[in-house]
Amino acid sequence: MPNIAPIELPIYDENDNVIDTLSRTRIPSYLLDMAIQLQSQFSEEKDGEQNTDALFDFVVEFYNRKYNREQIKKGTDLLECMNVMRSIITRASQLTQEFAKANPRVPSPKRK
Repeated sequence: MPNIAPIELPIYDENDNVIDTLSRTRIPSYLLDMAIQLQSQFSEEKDGEQNTDALFDFVVEFYNRKYNREQIKKGTDLLECMNVMRSIITRASQLTQEFAKANPRVPSPKRK
C-alpha cells in the first residue's frame, strides 16, 4: 500500500482533552458503499437524529468497534465525525481519477 495518510479521529474527555486518537489507513470496500449511502441521507436532510446515529454507527464500524456508539457520541466532535466520512469518499474519488488517468479509455472501432 502506498504511503497514504491515515484517517484519524480524536476522542475527547469531558474537559475537551484528547484521550485517544483513532486511526485507520485502509478503507474496506463495503465501508465506501456505506459512506456514499450515508452522504446521500445527509443530503436529503430527513430525520437529523436518525442520520447522526447512522453517522456514529458508521464511525464505530470504520474504526473496528473500538468504541461503541454512545462513547463516540460523547467523546467526539460531530464535524470531525463527518470529516471521516468525507475523507473516505474523497480518497475513493481521487483513486478513481488516478486510475482513469493511468488507464485511458480506448475508443472502440466503429462498425461498418
